[in-house]
Amino acid sequence: MAFVRALVFSSLLACILVSSSRAATECDNRKAACEATCQDQNAISDFKCDERNGAISSSCACAMPGSSSSSSSSSSGSDSSSSNPITPPEEISIPAAATCEEKAKSCEASCPEGTSAQFDCQEDQTKAASASADSCVCSPTDSPSSTPTPTNPFTAPTPIQGTIIAPVTPDVTDATTGLPATSTTTERSATTVVNSAYTNRIWKALPVRAQVSRSRACTCVIRAQQSAPVLVKADGTRYTIEKTAVLGSSLETDIVIEGDGVAPEHASFEFKNGRLFCTALSAKDPDNLLSSTATWIEGIELRPGVAYMCPSNATLYFGLPGSNTLKAEFEESNGGGAMADMLMKGMASQASKEVQERLNDLS
Repeated sequence: MAFVRALVFSSLLACILVSSSRAATECDNRKAACEATCQDQNAISDFKCDERNGAISSSCACAMPGSSSSSSSSSSGSDSSSSNPITPPEEISIPAAATCEEKAKSCEASCPEGTSAQFDCQEDQTKAASASADSCVCSPTDSPSSTPTPTNPFTAPTPIQGTIIAPVTPDVTDATTGLPATSTTTERSATTVVNSAYTNRIWKALPVRAQVSRSRACTCVIRAQQSAPVLVKADGTRYTIEKTAVLGSSLETDIVIEGDGVAPEHASFEFKNGRLFCTALSAKDPDNLLSSTATWIEGIELRPGVAYMCPSNATLYFGLPGSNTLKAEFEESNGGGAMADMLMKGMASQASKEVQERLNDLS
């Protein structure tokens, strides 16, 4: 039991020491603030601090050098202009058992008229205000006469009589172009507010250009009808190829030629997109890709089943060399040349069915 009493007594003693230490620290802080305030005013500080029931009350007064009293009301009979001290900020004592919000309201209510409240408070984890950390200071506000009145060096603009030139667009439509008609600019007088530096300036408004929605232009390609190619034999016989034709020794073919090495259906011709194509239909050894087809265009032997383009005025040979000679006479269509046509033909063969049908319709 004695041990418990000793423990309680030591705890109370420690709390008293801590509270006294906090009070001394707070008094020192307030004294330093008072001295700094009076030093800024070139005055002598008179500070008093007291702690009662956990609340700290302090007073700070600043007196001018030579003044007989530090209070705001002097008992001496000297002139008030020389003996009236500077009124320092007044600190108000607030009970410790209150929250920071309650202390702030109490601080504002305690400050007299003509002063502004400056309250500083800190709360611990229990939301209770620390008695040694709060501060309520009532500082005198500046008199309205001491506030300087700002002056504006710039003068306000004055209304003047000016002339504004602006276009006048009547609601009339030009019969030739279909656009709103625009007239020449007309002068009209108006009263406006401008700066005096721009008195002699005349503003000119640009005419507004009206834009009418138009349909997109259509690009049309006109192709002239190409004349059908003509194959001319050495004896002067002429064969016109309208679209397709088959050449051979058979009487059922479109172009009948006789001679050694000519098959019944030897070659076929196709006129497409202004181009004449020739395809060898037979070979001495069909199983051999490099077998001779006995078909030449300008001395180049054709491979079986491959369409070759015949240039204009080209010479074709069928059968034995020099036995049957044909000359292609036609006006070649303008384009990218034979190589470009062959590339286009190869790409078209790899295209989809819909694209191939569309290309066939165009041809």
